[in-house]
Amino acid sequence: MFFMGAIMPEELTPTKDALETLNAFYREMGRIASSWGALEFLIDQTIWKLAGLDDKPGACLTAQIIAIHGRSRALVSLMNLRGIDAELIKEVNRFTGKAAETAQHRNRIVHSPLMLDETMSKVMKFSIKADRQLEFDSSIVDFDYAAKTLNQISDHLVEFDKLKSAILAAYVPSPDKSLK
Repeated sequence: MFFMGAIMPEELTPTKDALETLNAFYREMGRIASSWGALEFLIDQTIWKLAGLDDKPGACLTAQIIAIHGRSRALVSLMNLRGIDAELIKEVNRFTGKAAETAQHRNRIVHSPLMLDETMSKVMKFSIKADRQLEFDSSIVDFDYAAKTLNQISDHLVEFDKLKSAILAAYVPSPDKSLK
């Protein structure tokens, strides 16, 4: 196996089909990463509003939160602090559970290195995962899996946009709910 990346020996030349597959999968990875970034941005904006922060100071804080799990915990904490309805908090927690599963799929697609097989004709991904059991193997890139993950992220974007609207509608800044 030969890992794809910035350095590739000149004597190794992938087939035209392998290069086309590789480039197509890179495009799919980019769509997935960018869509996930849009979802995190929506969550960040909601955190900033509930924390009473302008965008740039808020971004200084939320940029330090690495994953959706931390963002969701911060959001729910702020919702509790601001006295937002428990049912809406339950909806956010349900959303977080679904999004966390999709995050695992997104991470496998975006963070697994791509490589070519010995014939330089097949694009493979190498997966290392150790969530209670080791996964340490390679497989042919799966465009259906990537498309399904992208669709899930798109669904999450639509769902969280509705949640964000409901959260912001439920939050009415008042002196007794301000951060002091």
